[in-house]
Amino acid sequence: RARAFRYGGEEIAIVCDGLAEGDARALAETVRERLAAETIAVEPDSLSITASIGLACARASTAEAFLRRADDALLAAKRTGKNRVVLAP
Repeated sequence: RARAFRYGGEEIAIVCDGLAEGDARALAETVRERLAAETIAVEPDSLSITASIGLACARASTAEAFLRRADDALLAAKRTGKNRVVLAP
């Protein structure tokens, strides 16, 4: 089961309880790929959509620690070229 929440100005958190790391990564890649396949018509051009995704899978001692790990992974995705999924260590 997945639930999506707005988290910050341009950030969305998707919480998936019980997914294995490989399945969570596959879901994140699917979200990223589907967004990249979309365009938004803005006459006379169109805009492409990309997503940088920080993924945290392992349990943390607190919700704040878990979100910090996901946010650190998101920042790493942005720093290393954007439009990618980075898994928190």
